[in-house]
Amino acid sequence: MKISTALLLGLSALTGAAAFPTAAFNTPEVFERLSRHYVPSSVMQRDVSTRDIPLGDLVNGILNGSLPGVNFPAINLPLSLGTIPLDIPPVVAIGRKAIPDADHPFQEPASNAQRGGCPGLNIMANYGYIDRSGVTTATELLWAQQEMLGLAPDLAAALVGLTAISALDPTSLKLSIGNADTRTNGPLSLILGQVSGIFDKALHNTYEVDGSVAYTDSAFTSDGNTNHFNSSKWAESLGIAIKNGNQFGQDWLAAARYQHYLDCVATSELAPYLYRLIYQLIVTSPDPNCFWGEKELVFYLAAAFPQVVMASADENGLATTPTIEAISIFWGIKDNGDGTYSHIPEKLPPSPDGNWYRRSEPLTFAQLALLGVEGYLAHPVIFGSNSGKPNTFTGSPNQLGNVTASPHPLCLAFNEVR
Repeated sequence: MKISTALLLGLSALTGAAAFPTAAFNTPEVFERLSRHYVPSSVMQRDVSTRDIPLGDLVNGILNGSLPGVNFPAINLPLSLGTIPLDIPPVVAIGRKAIPDADHPFQEPASNAQRGGCPGLNIMANYGYIDRSGVTTATELLWAQQEMLGLAPDLAAALVGLTAISALDPTSLKLSIGNADTRTNGPLSLILGQVSGIFDKALHNTYEVDGSVAYTDSAFTSDGNTNHFNSSKWAESLGIAIKNGNQFGQDWLAAARYQHYLDCVATSELAPYLYRLIYQLIVTSPDPNCFWGEKELVFYLAAAFPQVVMASADENGLATTPTIEAISIFWGIKDNGDGTYSHIPEKLPPSPDGNWYRRSEPLTFAQLALLGVEGYLAHPVIFGSNSGKPNTFTGSPNQLGNVTASPHPLCLAFNEVR
């Protein structure tokens, strides 16, 4: 009975992770808010009930910290291969809180620590809210997002789900926030194989996508991995912030994502293919060059984090202005003074009293979805890819049918995440 319960929990989590975009976007709260601004009244009558199980409900209130101090019994594997420990995180007290606490001081990453292109994951490791090695567990990551960054259980679970379907070792329940690492291995890894890190080339366009704010796209790196900081990309993103009130707010989100799309479409990636030709032949599927697929809509949400999480909360627990200074510190950016930038370890930007404060009200997936979809709708684009040359962007066949049937950009957005 212990084995079947744990296995069912794991299978449910993976099922929800695969479906989380549908469950998250296709909710009455998100649709009703956007409908007031963008949709004719005749369209508002559509059914917005979710067709898939919401990921936040899949864990049945267990993994979201509702059962403090309770440990799942370990799964005993056959053939004396060991056990899989299943823990749950402690309860997170809601409210404004000074971060870090005494148990989580900042430390420079060790030389063998994993770090990737996600500042939120990196900063949780730098302060020890997840393992400082950058190799963490699903439950630890779920807790850290709530405790350190102030995310609500549904949003934290969705982000864990996104990593689970791409980079989680199923027998150790561990993942690397950077590149592949043997420290994620579990009892069956020799049989099932080494899982990739989140920013490995094997997971390009899975957890990480083209059009990054500050990191080089996979086709332009010597190893295909996507955790290489790109000074020029950051300079462009910073320039957009300067043009939009010197802050990384909602106007920046919309303008930056659109500019990154234009850059992606206009860029030829054929030259870097010369040194990656052998790799492409091995995997038998050529890089589609600029790929701005349906998953990009999820990363419009990611671009909303600066305005709702990264800057310190004020005395009322509300997000403060996402200034260039604050976001640069959180993102781990050093201005070299000559028009170039370097990546340094991510830190929490202090408020005037020297502390960084977590928001008082946890950030939900619905709140983040509203910002992301509204950012997309400011400059709606067709999802698709280049075909080997600059400016050869073509929409996917499935999407073209949706565009014909539902030309309104909001309808397109919902079609893409279904």
